[in-house]
Amino acid sequence: MARWNLRDWTAKLSGDCELRAHENRSLQYQMINGQLVANQKNSSGGLSARMYCDGAWGFASMPEISLAGADRVLSQAESNARVLSKRALKNDHKFAVASAKGETTLATKKPRISSEDLMGFMNTFDAKIKARYSEIKSRSLVAIQQEFEKQLVTTSGANCYAMVARSYIHVTMSMDSANGPVDLRTIFGGAGQFEDTLPSNDEM
Repeated sequence: MARWNLRDWTAKLSGDCELRAHENRSLQYQMINGQLVANQKNSSGGLSARMYCDGAWGFASMPEISLAGADRVLSQAESNARVLSKRALKNDHKFAVASAKGETTLATKKPRISSEDLMGFMNTFDAKIKARYSEIKSRSLVAIQQEFEKQLVTTSGANCYAMVARSYIHVTMSMDSANGPVDLRTIFGGAGQFEDTLPSNDEM
Protein backbone atom coordinates (compact mmCIF):
# COMPACT_ATOMS: atom_id res chain seq x y z
CA MET A 1 0.00 0.00 0.00
CA ALA A 2 1.38 3.41 -0.97
CA ARG A 3 2.79 5.41 1.95
CA TRP A 4 2.38 8.77 0.22
CA ASN A 5 -0.72 10.82 -0.58
CA LEU A 6 0.26 11.82 -4.11
CA ARG A 7 -3.34 11.77 -5.31
CA ASP A 8 -4.29 14.33 -2.66
CA TRP A 9 -1.20 16.37 -3.48
CA THR A 10 -2.28 16.78 -7.12
CA ALA A 11 -6.03 17.18 -6.50
CA LYS A 12 -6.07 20.89 -7.37
CA LEU A 13 -4.09 20.57 -10.60
CA SER A 14 -5.48 20.70 -14.12
CA GLY A 15 -4.06 20.05 -17.57
CA ASP A 16 -1.51 17.33 -18.31
CA CYS A 17 0.73 16.66 -15.35
CA GLU A 18 2.36 13.74 -13.55
CA LEU A 19 3.97 13.44 -10.14
CA ARG A 20 6.29 10.63 -9.09
CA ALA A 21 7.77 9.62 -5.74
CA HIS A 22 10.51 7.06 -5.25
CA GLU A 23 12.58 5.77 -2.37
CA ASN A 24 15.40 3.20 -2.42
CA ARG A 25 16.43 1.56 0.84
CA SER A 26 19.19 -0.91 1.63
CA LEU A 27 20.78 -2.58 4.61
CA GLN A 28 23.82 -4.79 4.95
CA TYR A 29 25.33 -6.67 7.86
CA GLN A 30 28.51 -8.72 7.67
CA MET A 31 29.77 -11.18 10.23
CA ILE A 32 33.20 -12.86 10.10
CA ASN A 33 33.91 -15.75 12.48
CA GLY A 34 31.06 -14.67 14.71
CA GLN A 35 32.08 -10.98 14.91
CA LEU A 36 30.01 -8.18 13.36
CA VAL A 37 32.33 -6.18 11.07
CA ALA A 38 29.85 -4.17 8.95
CA ASN A 39 26.52 -2.52 9.71
CA GLN A 40 25.16 -0.23 6.99
CA LYS A 41 21.75 1.28 6.28
CA ASN A 42 21.03 3.69 3.42
CA SER A 43 17.98 5.47 2.08
CA SER A 44 17.54 7.88 -0.83
CA GLY A 45 14.53 9.21 -2.68
CA GLY A 46 12.58 12.19 -3.80
CA LEU A 47 9.90 13.64 -6.04
CA SER A 48 9.80 14.49 -9.73
CA ALA A 49 7.12 16.13 -11.83
CA ARG A 50 6.32 16.79 -15.47
CA MET A 51 3.93 19.49 -16.66
CA TYR A 52 2.70 20.14 -20.21
CA CYS A 53 2.12 23.70 -21.35
CA ASP A 54 1.53 25.07 -24.88
CA GLY A 55 3.54 22.43 -26.73
CA ALA A 56 6.34 21.83 -24.22
CA TRP A 57 7.01 19.62 -21.22
CA GLY A 58 8.65 21.02 -18.12
CA PHE A 59 10.46 18.78 -15.64
CA ALA A 60 11.66 19.28 -12.07
CA SER A 61 12.85 17.07 -9.23
CA MET A 62 14.03 17.30 -5.65
CA PRO A 63 15.34 14.90 -2.95
CA GLU A 64 12.35 15.27 -0.62
CA ILE A 65 8.97 13.54 -0.28
CA SER A 66 6.42 15.80 1.37
CA LEU A 67 3.39 17.95 0.57
CA ALA A 68 5.55 21.09 0.64
CA GLY A 69 8.07 19.40 -1.63
CA ALA A 70 5.30 18.40 -4.05
CA ASP A 71 4.08 21.99 -4.21
CA ARG A 72 7.58 23.23 -5.04
CA VAL A 73 8.42 20.57 -7.62
CA LEU A 74 5.07 20.99 -9.42
CA SER A 75 5.45 24.75 -9.46
CA GLN A 76 8.98 24.47 -10.85
CA ALA A 77 7.89 21.99 -13.54
CA GLU A 78 5.13 24.38 -14.62
CA SER A 79 7.57 27.29 -14.69
CA ASN A 80 10.04 25.30 -16.80
CA ALA A 81 7.27 24.28 -19.20
CA ARG A 82 6.21 27.90 -19.70
CA VAL A 83 9.79 28.93 -20.43
CA LEU A 84 10.24 26.12 -22.97
CA SER A 85 6.84 26.75 -24.56
CA LYS A 86 8.09 30.14 -25.78
CA ARG A 87 10.30 28.26 -28.24
CA ALA A 88 7.85 25.47 -29.05
CA LEU A 89 5.33 25.33 -31.87
CA LYS A 90 1.98 26.33 -30.47
CA ASN A 91 -0.72 23.71 -30.78
CA ASP A 92 -3.88 22.58 -29.05
CA HIS A 93 -2.83 18.94 -28.91
CA LYS A 94 -4.91 16.83 -26.56
CA PHE A 95 -3.41 13.70 -25.05
CA ALA A 96 -5.37 10.50 -24.73
CA VAL A 97 -6.76 10.11 -21.25
CA ALA A 98 -4.90 7.35 -19.40
CA SER A 99 -6.30 6.47 -16.01
CA ALA A 100 -4.54 3.18 -15.31
CA LYS A 101 -4.46 1.99 -11.74
CA GLY A 102 -2.35 -0.79 -10.29
CA GLU A 103 -0.37 -1.96 -7.31
CA THR A 104 2.50 -4.42 -7.08
CA THR A 105 4.16 -5.10 -3.76
CA LEU A 106 6.54 -7.62 -2.28
CA ALA A 107 6.20 -6.12 1.19
CA THR A 108 5.87 -8.78 3.85
CA LYS A 109 2.57 -9.31 5.64
CA LYS A 110 4.37 -10.72 8.67
CA PRO A 111 5.49 -8.67 11.70
CA ARG A 112 8.77 -6.90 10.86
CA ILE A 113 11.89 -8.29 12.48
CA SER A 114 14.25 -5.93 14.26
CA SER A 115 17.96 -5.46 13.66
CA GLU A 116 18.58 -7.31 16.91
CA ASP A 117 16.51 -10.27 15.69
CA LEU A 118 18.44 -10.38 12.41
CA MET A 119 21.75 -10.29 14.32
CA GLY A 120 20.49 -13.12 16.48
CA PHE A 121 19.63 -15.15 13.40
CA MET A 122 23.09 -14.61 11.93
CA ASN A 123 24.72 -15.63 15.22
CA THR A 124 22.66 -18.82 15.30
CA PHE A 125 23.52 -19.59 11.67
CA ASP A 126 27.22 -18.97 12.28
CA ALA A 127 27.22 -21.18 15.39
CA LYS A 128 25.66 -24.04 13.42
CA ILE A 129 28.34 -23.79 10.73
CA LYS A 130 31.10 -23.75 13.35
CA ALA A 131 29.68 -26.79 15.18
CA ARG A 132 28.95 -28.81 12.04
CA TYR A 133 32.14 -28.21 10.02
CA SER A 134 35.21 -28.32 12.25
CA GLU A 135 37.53 -28.21 9.22
CA ILE A 136 36.33 -24.71 8.26
CA LYS A 137 39.03 -22.10 8.99
CA SER A 138 37.01 -18.97 8.26
CA ARG A 139 33.29 -18.15 8.09
CA SER A 140 31.60 -15.10 6.57
CA LEU A 141 27.89 -14.28 6.58
CA VAL A 142 26.55 -11.24 4.74
CA ALA A 143 22.88 -10.19 5.03
CA ILE A 144 21.70 -7.82 2.28
CA GLN A 145 18.24 -6.35 1.73
CA GLN A 146 17.22 -3.86 -0.96
CA GLU A 147 13.84 -2.19 -1.38
CA PHE A 148 12.65 -0.04 -4.31
CA GLU A 149 9.39 1.86 -3.79
CA LYS A 150 7.67 4.07 -6.38
CA GLN A 151 4.35 5.77 -6.99
CA LEU A 152 3.06 7.68 -10.03
CA VAL A 153 -0.11 9.75 -10.32
CA THR A 154 -1.38 11.87 -13.20
CA THR A 155 -4.06 14.51 -13.51
CA SER A 156 -5.89 12.22 -15.95
CA GLY A 157 -6.49 9.72 -13.17
CA ALA A 158 -3.61 7.23 -13.31
CA ASN A 159 -2.37 5.98 -9.96
CA CYS A 160 0.30 3.25 -9.94
CA TYR A 161 2.37 1.94 -7.05
CA ALA A 162 5.16 -0.63 -6.75
CA MET A 163 7.36 -1.87 -3.93
CA VAL A 164 9.81 -4.57 -4.93
CA ALA A 165 12.38 -6.06 -2.59
CA ARG A 166 15.09 -8.69 -2.50
CA SER A 167 16.99 -10.09 0.46
CA TYR A 168 19.81 -12.59 0.74
CA ILE A 169 22.16 -14.29 3.16
CA HIS A 170 25.55 -14.89 1.49
CA VAL A 171 27.58 -17.61 3.20
CA THR A 172 31.31 -18.08 2.50
CA MET A 173 33.33 -20.82 4.19
CA SER A 174 37.11 -21.15 3.76
CA MET A 175 39.18 -24.26 4.36
CA ASP A 176 42.66 -25.60 3.58
CA SER A 177 43.26 -28.35 1.07
CA ALA A 178 46.29 -30.15 -0.38
CA ASN A 179 46.25 -27.65 -3.25
CA GLY A 180 45.80 -24.53 -1.11
CA PRO A 181 42.88 -22.57 0.37
CA VAL A 182 39.37 -23.30 -0.93
CA ASP A 183 36.29 -21.05 -0.63
CA LEU A 184 32.82 -22.57 -0.54
CA ARG A 185 29.89 -20.23 -1.19
CA THR A 186 26.12 -20.45 -1.15
CA ILE A 187 23.21 -18.00 -1.09
CA PHE A 188 19.85 -18.15 0.71
CA GLY A 189 16.98 -15.82 -0.12
CA GLY A 190 15.37 -14.19 -3.14
CA ALA A 191 12.51 -11.82 -3.90
CA GLY A 192 10.89 -10.29 -0.83
CA GLN A 193 11.93 -9.02 2.57
CA PHE A 194 13.81 -11.02 5.21
CA GLU A 195 10.60 -11.95 7.01
CA ASP A 196 9.74 -14.11 3.97
CA THR A 197 13.17 -15.23 2.75
CA LEU A 198 15.28 -16.20 5.78
CA PRO A 199 16.10 -19.92 5.71
CA SER A 200 14.41 -22.17 8.26
CA ASN A 201 16.29 -24.22 10.83
CA ASP A 202 16.07 -27.24 8.52
CA GLU A 203 17.55 -25.25 5.61
CA MET A 204 20.49 -23.89 7.56
